[in-house]
Amino acid sequence: MEGIIVVTYRCNACCYMCHTWQHSSNKADEITPADMEKLPSMTFANITGGEPLLRIV
Repeated sequence: MEGIIVVTYRCNACCYMCHTWQHSSNKADEITPADMEKLPSMTFANITGGEPLLRIV
């Protein structure tokens, strides 16, 4: 099983190609570590979002 995990829609880049930064998510609405534990076992997971590393800030 493969999956895509969108961890945030926040982004610190203002790219013209996607405009994700104009529709950012609230921290409270983003996926949590507890949510991640509930996901089924996957052979591949694409971790994406606006800027996934902003999730740890």
